[in-house]
Formats: sequence, structure tokens, C-alpha cells
Amino acid sequence: MQIKKGSTRIVILLGNYAYKFTRIRLLRTAVWALYRLAFRDQRELFRSKFGKNIFVGLCKHLFIGVQQNRTEYAYYQETRDCRVMPTHRILFGGILIIQTRGVAINRKTLIQNCPFEDTITGNPDLDLHQAKQYCLCQDGKVRAVDYGKRNTVVALRKTLETPKTRPLE
Repeated sequence: MQIKKGSTRIVILLGNYAYKFTRIRLLRTAVWALYRLAFRDQRELFRSKFGKNIFVGLCKHLFIGVQQNRTEYAYYQETRDCRVMPTHRILFGGILIIQTRGVAINRKTLIQNCPFEDTITGNPDLDLHQAKQYCLCQDGKVRAVDYGKRNTVVALRKTLETPKTRPLE
């Protein structure tokens, strides 16, 4: 058993599966909110993203891991995209998802076998530019394991039907 800790989730690797649990980030959210509210330019940025309701923004930031779990599950179930790791189950409203476990890869392997076009992997806003966001699946293909950001899913959908990739049947 291995445990990996990310900024929004904790992943337990056990057997053939990866169990992704949401991290509830109380202290980080409090510091984030104070920073956003203390400076005028940050207040404007906050309002443009979340509106005037501070509570909505706090909840979205606090439970971002739940949203990412739900996004990964929904994307895979809807598309069966062969470029991402299969997400099999979602439990407790998104607090936990269960994915197929893969083998970690290095940067060289990613460059040689990346399932995405350069326009996707070159964008740091999409969570697909580092080797730690990929693994080698049991079928021998390199697949993304961390694709829960909304921007990432939008980019994946736009490139789903390129000749390089096709959904699984």
C-alpha cells in the first residue's frame, strides 16, 4: 500500500486500484479567504470568479477535491476516453472515487508516449504538463490520472475525436 498526498486529494494505492479521497482544507481555505479579502485587486478577482457571496467562494475552495472527483468520474463514464485512467466508482457524493491503478512514469516516457497533442500538455492550467499526472496502464498505454479540473476536461472534450485518440467501445 502506498499513500500519495496532493493539494486537493489523498490517493491510496492498494492492489489494482487507486482510491482518491477528498482533502478538506480548512486552514488553507481560511488563509486563501483572508488574502482574497485583504487586498483590493484580489477582492475584484474573487468577485469576478464567485460573485459577491463569500460563502459560495469559501465552499467551492474548501470542497474543490469533491468537485474534481465528480468531474473525473463523470468525464470517464460519459466518454470512455482511452487517454485517461478508467474511473470505476464514486462514493459518498464524490468524497471517494476508485480508479484503475497504473505504474508511475518518468518525463522521458511521457515525452515518448504522451497521448495528447502539444497544445494540451504545454498548458500549465490543464494539469497535464508533468509526468506525475500520468501512469502506465495495464494495457501498456500512458494515460492521465489527474484530469479533474474543469479546464482540463474542456480541453479533453475538444480533442476527443482527433485521429490520435478514439473513445473505447
